[in-house]
Amino acid sequence: MEQHSADHRRVTTARLRWYAVTTVGGFFLAYQLLTDAMSPDGPSLWTLSVIPLYAVGAWLAWRLPTHPQAVRLLVAGTASLVATFASDMASQPQLINSPWFPVLSMLSVELGAVASLALALLIGSYPDGVVERSWQRLTLRLSWAVLIAGPLALLASPVVPVSSWVTQALVPNPYAVSWLAWLAEPAVWLALNSDLVIAVGLFVLCARFVAAEAAGRARMRFLFVVVAVAIPVYTAWATVARALGIPEGSALGLVLTSLIAFLIPVA
Repeated sequence: MEQHSADHRRVTTARLRWYAVTTVGGFFLAYQLLTDAMSPDGPSLWTLSVIPLYAVGAWLAWRLPTHPQAVRLLVAGTASLVATFASDMASQPQLINSPWFPVLSMLSVELGAVASLALALLIGSYPDGVVERSWQRLTLRLSWAVLIAGPLALLASPVVPVSSWVTQALVPNPYAVSWLAWLAEPAVWLALNSDLVIAVGLFVLCARFVAAEAAGRARMRFLFVVVAVAIPVYTAWATVARALGIPEGSALGLVLTSLIAFLIPVA
């Protein structure tokens, strides 16, 4: 009886979480689609690439409300949608020099880190949400450190840590604390490159795939092939784009992002 009550409470809590996260994601998805519809350029590939993460995540989390992988997929989609909204708001010229700009910029960066972490955990522990060895669990737990980078960068950097999607301008940071200045460079780098944490999930998945028996490999094979090809290609593109000063939101970057976003939910 007590076990039944505990299970019921866990499912109820998971349902409430589902309602909260899907409501937030649905609101910002509707806003983004409306904004894109009013734009002369039409819907952006980035918006279209996030839809499968959110939609499939919402469907799976409804069917399996306590399954960690379903929750991670939903969180990745929702965080990406809210991060896009924060980036759009921060990029408004009238806000760049306002007190709200550092907060919106940090919110965008932090939500991007949340989405990347959720995907890293999803990939690393695919398909059941669990890993077999203690070092794999430790590696995935350490990847949570990426969430510290955004707030730390906001406190340490003399200029506002801001994605190149928002602006190229250097905006003074009113929240900077002088005695944390020595942490500014690594914190800003990690905050603005939080998507690289997905490589941690890929590393764990590869290690598990190599060590698994035939049945385990068969279950991991499709996602292994997807991420083993798509993520290194996208990472290489992002690195080259940053080095050459090409906007990461350009056509090739968005196409690669779209392919990754569509294929991971299918897996």
